[in-house]
Amino acid sequence: LERLRERAKSLSEAANVDTIQDHAQLEVLLRRLAGGSNARLASYWASTGGATHPPYCICRSELKRTTGRERSFMAMEAFGFRRDDQRVLREIERRADADDMNIVCDVCESHVKFSHFTWTCVGGSDTIMHPSSYDICDDCFIKHVFDVQPE
Repeated sequence: LERLRERAKSLSEAANVDTIQDHAQLEVLLRRLAGGSNARLASYWASTGGATHPPYCICRSELKRTTGRERSFMAMEAFGFRRDDQRVLREIERRADADDMNIVCDVCESHVKFSHFTWTCVGGSDTIMHPSSYDICDDCFIKHVFDVQPE
């Protein structure tokens, strides 16, 4: 139970999991926090390293599953802005309100919604394999890694 509680807390600081004593209730909460489906839960599990390690990018760096908020901060930092800059905070809130993080999936070329998770190469743009950041929407990750259609 304690490992499930830790996983739920890692997805949402607001999750009040300390009072939940039932394994099934924790599983339902974890599924909801991970995106609402078994496929999204599997995607989250892969992001934790699952049984072995996180997935790798084509450049051999790790792929990291990030929230829209975190990925937007990463994009702003790549341009030299700091997270505590008021302009950055306003831009992040604008993106959240528009549900658009201004990131394009490098697999399906669709705009990724702010409310969705994105798999991002931690190598950034420091590789010849992809001269800019490399992002995969959670739908493409699920489709190509688990060979199922996202729910």
